[in-house]
Amino acid sequence: MAAKLSGTVFKRCTCTGLVEQDDGTRVRKMLGTACPKLTYKDGRYSRDHGSWRIQLEVPFSDRGPRAHIRAGAATEAEAKSLLTTVAELLRIADGSETPDMHRREITALIKKRLAAGQRLPDEDEVRKRLRMGQDLDVPITVEQYLIDWLAGRTDLAGGTLMAYEMHIRVHLIPHLGHIRLDRLKVSHIQAMRAGIEERNRQIEIDNQRRADYRALYAEAKASGDKAAARALKTKLAELGRPQRTTGPMTIKRIRATLSSALADAILQQLITVNPAKLIRLPGNRHATNLIWTAPRVEEWRKTGMKPSRVMIWTVEQTIAFLQACREHRFAVVYHLMAITGMRRGEAAGLHWRDVDLDGGELAVTCQLAQIGWRTEITYPKTGHSVRTIALEPALVDLLRAHKAEQERRRINASDGWTDTGLVFTRDDGTAIHPAQLTAEFYRLVALYELPPVRLHDLRHGTATHALTAGIDVKLVQDLLGHATSTFTRDVYTGVADQARREAAKTLTSIFTRAPSSQERPTC
Repeated sequence: MAAKLSGTVFKRCTCTGLVEQDDGTRVRKMLGTACPKLTYKDGRYSRDHGSWRIQLEVPFSDRGPRAHIRAGAATEAEAKSLLTTVAELLRIADGSETPDMHRREITALIKKRLAAGQRLPDEDEVRKRLRMGQDLDVPITVEQYLIDWLAGRTDLAGGTLMAYEMHIRVHLIPHLGHIRLDRLKVSHIQAMRAGIEERNRQIEIDNQRRADYRALYAEAKASGDKAAARALKTKLAELGRPQRTTGPMTIKRIRATLSSALADAILQQLITVNPAKLIRLPGNRHATNLIWTAPRVEEWRKTGMKPSRVMIWTVEQTIAFLQACREHRFAVVYHLMAITGMRRGEAAGLHWRDVDLDGGELAVTCQLAQIGWRTEITYPKTGHSVRTIALEPALVDLLRAHKAEQERRRINASDGWTDTGLVFTRDDGTAIHPAQLTAEFYRLVALYELPPVRLHDLRHGTATHALTAGIDVKLVQDLLGHATSTFTRDVYTGVADQARREAAKTLTSIFTRAPSSQERPTC
């Protein structure tokens, strides 16, 4: 049932006068609406005396105490408009299941806004918040929501949680945090992306300046120009530490984090649309995988520049590395990664219980994940990463010898040995930090003057050379633990074809070169 709202527009003033009391005494009081100066003789309100006011009584069907809304206005027209707005806001509660409760909430909101001199809420906004069960006077910002959302995501793996926290702290809150959650638009997210790209351009400019200053500093120092060297050193210090740009894939992950958070906001009925899903970003582009061919190696030795972020050793280069480090303490783990394509965390987290040397296979069931600098044993990267890998006799022999050596270290350590059950450990049985595998790999690559690749690129090499050898793409997918063979094909088929062409080119050059006089056959 619609409530009957009774409101009035009137004038009052702050004049005081002597007012007779019931006991016949006279006291000075504020006259309010009784001031004779408020009206002319014909009953019209005076133009230049008093101030306009509204008053409205809010009834409740539950017989609870009635509320009164009072407020001032500059003119009669403004007072009438204000009274109309207040009444329309209160009538929003008429169609709800609990009109009295909602009318009280709206009344409290109106009185609070009027007392603070703030604009009254929009009707549509109040109607939407009532429908969604939201607090009428506490607009949730993107920052508040994201902080609360992340705190509630206790189901996330450590690495994922760290990535979400970084996306929210470094990008989402600085760009979007001040915006009301229910007013977040696609344009806001596009502006965030533009801001990130502008920041990238500034970082690239600063990094180039930093490189130029370093070169000039080296020249000044070599020439003995101490004043110039000091000035350049000051400029380098002013630029601060080098910054990393935010790449396209990271921008996609930032958008994905926001989209995941907003999807939960929809479930909580805080918003009705997920604007992060509506924004368009460039299509996924994987870094170009390139083989370290002889011309590329020659150019790298001249310039020191890698042709692509993802570079893959040839089979011969991989063999050269494995042979060179065969006496190193991490030799077996590098062999295992290069031959099987296991990820760093999968190899570092491999347990003897998952290795069947007699059966010639191992199972990938967990990984040693690096979360910041902390490490923990977790499930593999995805469900598809849980897999069984066949081991060739040569690799089985390496693992047997490694196990025997580990047993000797365990005996020597005696009570100082920690039984983690891991295949690859430190001298006391504890886990090897995954970052140590990477650091030693880079050191060995530089030591043996091999063209630079990342440790993870051993895995890319496994896939590339397997496809080059003609192994079915489905088998390569299973070996690497990819979700689909389509992903495997999209990422590696091109570079495998490139490797085949390079091999054909090498063979052609061998068999078509002009023979020397000593090599010419006689008939």
